[in-house]
Amino acid sequence: KSKRAFATFLAGEEDSDENDPYFVAVRVLTYQLLHAKETASRDRSIPFVVMATKNVSESKRNRLRKDGAIVVVGDWLYADWVQAATSAWRDIMVKLRLWELTQFDRIAMLDGDTVLTEPIDGIFDDPAVTMQTTLDLADAIKDDEQPLPEKYAFAGIPEMSHEHGYPPTDEHHDFMNINYFNGGFFVFQPSLEAFNYYTSLLQIPGRFDPSMMEQNLLNYAHRRDGNMPWQQLGNTWNIHYPTVADLDGGVKSLHEKWWTPEHADLKPYLESWRWQMKGYFEARDKL
Repeated sequence: KSKRAFATFLAGEEDSDENDPYFVAVRVLTYQLLHAKETASRDRSIPFVVMATKNVSESKRNRLRKDGAIVVVGDWLYADWVQAATSAWRDIMVKLRLWELTQFDRIAMLDGDTVLTEPIDGIFDDPAVTMQTTLDLADAIKDDEQPLPEKYAFAGIPEMSHEHGYPPTDEHHDFMNINYFNGGFFVFQPSLEAFNYYTSLLQIPGRFDPSMMEQNLLNYAHRRDGNMPWQQLGNTWNIHYPTVADLDGGVKSLHEKWWTPEHADLKPYLESWRWQMKGYFEARDKL
C-alpha cells in the first residue's frame, strides 16, 4: 500500500448530486487522479481520499466510492468565534482531520475545485516536502497552545495575485504575499501532535484571523517567523486565479471552479473534463 495519498475536502450541500458543482468537481478530480490517461498518477498505487462532512449524502459517498475514491467521514470541528464568510466554508475546519490519517507518510491536499493538466504525483519528490525539524524560538512559543511535534512536513504555494505572469515569481509581483500560502494546495505529513496543536488554536479566540478559516489557521501555525515555517513548492504545480496563458505555459494544475471561472476563455477546457468524467463513469457503470 502506498504511504502517499492525494486528498480533498467535501462539505454537504442540499443540491441533488448532479446539481452540486463541488460534488461534480470532486468526481472530476477522482477521474483525473485515478483514471484519465492524460492526468492519472504514474504511480497507480497512490489513493485519493475524500474527507467528507457528516451531512454529505449517502448517495454522494457511494458514488465517490464507486468512482474509486476512499471516503472518510470526519467529525465536526467548530469554534464559536470562527464564523465562515460564506456557507460553502461553514464546515471547512473538518479538513484538518486529514492530519489524523497517520497511515500515510505524506498527503497532497487539493481543493475540490482543482483541475489537472498532467500527472502530479511528482509533487511527493519536491524538495519542499522533506521532513523539517521544529525550531525552538522562545518568542514563538505560546503557553496556551499545545506543544508542537518535534518534526513536521508542510509545503505550500504563495497566494497568487489575480494579475500574474507564468511561471510566477516574486520579482514580478505575481504573488500577493510571498509569506502567505493558499489553503487549496499543499503537502504535509499527517500527525496527531500537529492535529492537536491546530485544534488547540481553535480554542483561543483571536489567535488567528478567522476570515479565511483553515487557511489562516494553517498560515499562523506555519508562519515564517514561527517554529514550523512552511516550505515553498515549485511554482509550476498549481495556479490560483488561472488564465489561458498559465494553461498554455504548462502549469500542472488549475485552482479554479469549472462552473464559474474568473476567465471565461478557460471554461471550454474546464468543462471538457467534466464531460469526459461523465462519459467515462457512465460507460464503466454499464460494464
